[in-house]
Amino acid sequence: PAPSKRHLPPTENVAKWTETVISNFERLRKYLETCRAQGIGGKQTNRMPLPAMKDRPSWHRFCLGTAEADGNTGAYYGDEHFDCDDANDSTKEGKRGQDNEVPAWRTNLPENGYQPTVRLLLQMDQ
Repeated sequence: PAPSKRHLPPTENVAKWTETVISNFERLRKYLETCRAQGIGGKQTNRMPLPAMKDRPSWHRFCLGTAEADGNTGAYYGDEHFDCDDANDSTKEGKRGQDNEVPAWRTNLPENGYQPTVRLLLQMDQ
Protein backbone atom coordinates (compact mmCIF):
# COMPACT_ATOMS: atom_id res chain seq x y z
CA PRO A 1 0.00 0.00 0.00
CA ALA A 2 1.00 3.58 -0.53
CA PRO A 3 2.42 5.46 2.46
CA SER A 4 -0.19 7.18 4.60
CA LYS A 5 -0.10 9.68 7.43
CA ARG A 6 0.59 6.87 9.89
CA HIS A 7 3.95 6.32 8.13
CA LEU A 8 4.99 9.94 8.57
CA PRO A 9 6.51 11.45 11.70
CA PRO A 10 4.14 13.31 14.01
CA THR A 11 4.15 16.97 12.94
CA GLU A 12 4.27 18.23 16.51
CA ASN A 13 7.43 16.29 17.39
CA VAL A 14 9.53 15.96 14.21
CA ALA A 15 12.81 16.69 16.01
CA LYS A 16 12.33 13.79 18.46
CA TRP A 17 11.31 11.44 15.65
CA THR A 18 14.38 12.48 13.63
CA GLU A 19 16.62 11.92 16.66
CA THR A 20 15.15 8.45 17.20
CA VAL A 21 15.60 7.43 13.56
CA ILE A 22 19.21 8.66 13.47
CA SER A 23 19.93 6.91 16.77
CA ASN A 24 18.52 3.63 15.42
CA PHE A 25 20.67 3.88 12.29
CA GLU A 26 23.76 4.64 14.38
CA ARG A 27 23.13 1.55 16.52
CA LEU A 28 22.63 -0.56 13.40
CA ARG A 29 25.84 0.79 11.82
CA LYS A 30 27.83 0.03 14.99
CA TYR A 31 26.37 -3.48 15.17
CA LEU A 32 27.29 -4.16 11.54
CA GLU A 33 30.81 -2.81 12.12
CA THR A 34 31.20 -5.13 15.12
CA CYS A 35 30.00 -8.11 13.07
CA ARG A 36 32.36 -7.21 10.22
CA ALA A 37 35.29 -6.90 12.67
CA GLN A 38 34.46 -10.45 13.87
CA GLY A 39 34.73 -11.66 10.26
CA ILE A 40 31.04 -12.36 9.71
CA GLY A 41 30.34 -12.40 5.97
CA GLY A 42 34.01 -11.80 5.17
CA LYS A 43 36.03 -13.39 2.42
CA GLN A 44 37.51 -15.96 4.84
CA THR A 45 34.07 -17.32 5.79
CA ASN A 46 31.88 -19.85 4.06
CA ARG A 47 30.22 -17.59 1.50
CA MET A 48 26.80 -18.14 0.01
CA PRO A 49 26.64 -18.38 -3.80
CA LEU A 50 24.63 -15.48 -5.25
CA PRO A 51 22.94 -14.74 -8.57
CA ALA A 52 24.70 -12.43 -11.02
CA MET A 53 24.36 -8.81 -9.92
CA LYS A 54 22.14 -7.67 -12.81
CA ASP A 55 20.06 -10.86 -13.09
CA ARG A 56 16.78 -9.45 -11.74
CA PRO A 57 14.62 -12.57 -12.21
CA SER A 58 17.15 -14.70 -10.33
CA TRP A 59 17.38 -12.16 -7.49
CA HIS A 60 13.58 -12.22 -7.30
CA ARG A 61 13.70 -16.00 -6.83
CA PHE A 62 16.65 -15.76 -4.42
CA CYS A 63 14.83 -13.29 -2.15
CA LEU A 64 11.20 -14.42 -2.44
CA GLY A 65 11.28 -18.03 -3.57
CA THR A 66 10.26 -19.63 -6.85
CA ALA A 67 6.49 -19.72 -6.34
CA GLU A 68 6.30 -16.03 -5.43
CA ALA A 69 8.65 -15.06 -8.26
CA ASP A 70 6.57 -17.03 -10.76
CA GLY A 71 3.30 -15.58 -9.48
CA ASN A 72 2.09 -18.87 -8.00
CA THR A 73 1.75 -17.85 -4.36
CA GLY A 74 -0.24 -20.43 -2.40
CA ALA A 75 -0.21 -22.83 -5.40
CA TYR A 76 -2.81 -20.64 -7.11
CA TYR A 77 -2.33 -22.52 -10.38
CA GLY A 78 -2.85 -25.88 -8.68
CA ASP A 79 0.66 -27.12 -9.33
CA GLU A 80 2.75 -28.18 -6.40
CA HIS A 81 5.98 -27.40 -8.21
CA PHE A 82 5.05 -24.70 -10.68
CA ASP A 83 8.31 -23.85 -12.42
CA CYS A 84 8.57 -21.86 -15.63
CA ASP A 85 12.36 -22.07 -15.59
CA ASP A 86 12.75 -25.07 -17.83
CA ALA A 87 10.85 -23.62 -20.76
CA ASN A 88 10.80 -19.86 -20.40
CA ASP A 89 13.76 -18.62 -18.35
CA SER A 90 16.30 -16.81 -20.49
CA THR A 91 18.41 -15.28 -17.74
CA LYS A 92 22.13 -16.02 -17.55
CA GLU A 93 22.07 -17.49 -14.03
CA GLY A 94 18.52 -18.82 -14.05
CA LYS A 95 18.79 -20.71 -17.34
CA ARG A 96 20.00 -24.25 -17.11
CA GLY A 97 23.13 -24.84 -19.13
CA GLN A 98 23.64 -27.38 -21.88
CA ASP A 99 24.46 -30.01 -19.29
CA ASN A 100 21.32 -29.16 -17.26
CA GLU A 101 23.44 -27.93 -14.36
CA VAL A 102 21.53 -25.84 -11.82
CA PRO A 103 23.31 -22.63 -10.73
CA ALA A 104 24.92 -22.96 -7.27
CA TRP A 105 22.65 -20.33 -5.69
CA ARG A 106 19.55 -22.40 -6.62
CA THR A 107 20.82 -25.48 -4.78
CA ASN A 108 18.72 -25.87 -1.62
CA LEU A 109 16.82 -22.64 -2.34
CA PRO A 110 14.33 -22.19 0.53
CA GLU A 111 10.69 -22.27 -0.49
CA ASN A 112 10.25 -18.61 0.49
CA GLY A 113 13.72 -17.44 -0.55
CA TYR A 114 16.65 -16.56 1.67
CA GLN A 115 16.17 -14.41 4.76
CA PRO A 116 18.17 -11.14 4.84
CA THR A 117 20.76 -12.16 7.42
CA VAL A 118 23.67 -10.06 8.70
CA ARG A 119 26.09 -12.57 7.18
CA LEU A 120 24.49 -12.21 3.76
CA LEU A 121 24.30 -8.42 4.00
CA LEU A 122 27.98 -8.16 4.96
CA GLN A 123 28.96 -10.63 2.24
CA MET A 124 27.32 -8.38 -0.37
CA ASP A 125 28.92 -5.24 1.08
CA GLN A 126 32.49 -5.92 -0.05
